[in-house]
Amino acid sequence: PGHGEVKLKKPGQSDWYGTTLPWMSIGYESSVPPIYTLMLYNAIANNGVMVKPVFTERILKDGKTYRETQEEVINPKIASDKTLGQMRGILEGVVKYGTAKRMQSPLFNSAGKTGTSQIFENGTNKNKDGKTRLQVTFCGYFPAEDPKYSCIVYARDPRQGGTGSIC
Repeated sequence: PGHGEVKLKKPGQSDWYGTTLPWMSIGYESSVPPIYTLMLYNAIANNGVMVKPVFTERILKDGKTYRETQEEVINPKIASDKTLGQMRGILEGVVKYGTAKRMQSPLFNSAGKTGTSQIFENGTNKNKDGKTRLQVTFCGYFPAEDPKYSCIVYARDPRQGGTGSIC
């Protein structure tokens, strides 16, 4: 509950245009809640096992486990080992050499990807001052060699500019 819904256009729908598919390939004309993006990155980090996101491992009451969450596998293998290895290499490269260089840590290697998209509301992508409204993200995991943690950072209308590298 509360995670939002995925909105993907399909050919034949009234809002499908000749430019829809190319725009979708770079993240436009679709809506994917951040938790789903994080779930995909977790699957890449987890050797292809896609697990339903969980916010709490267990709930304690008076020091005793009141409720424990069980892992729910959604897809046991999202891609081949070769493809997963290539994806992990690409995501590590983005942090080492690409748009996420600012995310590097001297303590551990990270893997992830930045993202930038325009916010369209009420038929426009401009704010009251005429500037383009943006949302920026960084999604990734660490340590890259043996992932233990993952995160997604999402900033709507950032003051510092328009790329996910500011996250």
